[in-house]
Amino acid sequence: MTQCEKQTCETLRLLRASKGMSIKELGERTGLSCNTIYCIENQKKAPSLKIMKKYETFFSVSPGSILCFAENVNFHSLNYSQRLSLVLQEFFSFQ
Repeated sequence: MTQCEKQTCETLRLLRASKGMSIKELGERTGLSCNTIYCIENQKKAPSLKIMKKYETFFSVSPGSILCFAENVNFHSLNYSQRLSLVLQEFFSFQ
């Protein structure tokens, strides 16, 4: 798995966490299986474009914005709270 794919998976996990949702709840609301979400969030498989579209639709983010964000952010040196804060700021800040 490439670094960009890993960061995309982490971004998807943080999007779910930012809404305080369990994997089960996200699965029920998006039609994705819990196993699929778990595997993506734990970087065992990269999300397909179809799955990315489901996340974009559910979280009301523009097409491609998750991938663009994941390509340009460096989570490596950040702790969980800092990563979550970046995701919240990028996708859910209202100005």
